[in-house]
Amino acid sequence: MLAIGYVKTMKRGKVIGIDNWIPTAGGTFMENAVRNARIESI
Repeated sequence: MLAIGYVKTMKRGKVIGIDNWIPTAGGTFMENAVRNARIESI
């Protein structure tokens, strides 16, 4: 979510976010990250 907030403040450039993804922990999934970015219109 920090990367999404940062992207929204930028006028140009590129942001690369890194997630500590542990599939067995029941946390984030790539689909959720993409969906969140679409929701935020970035």
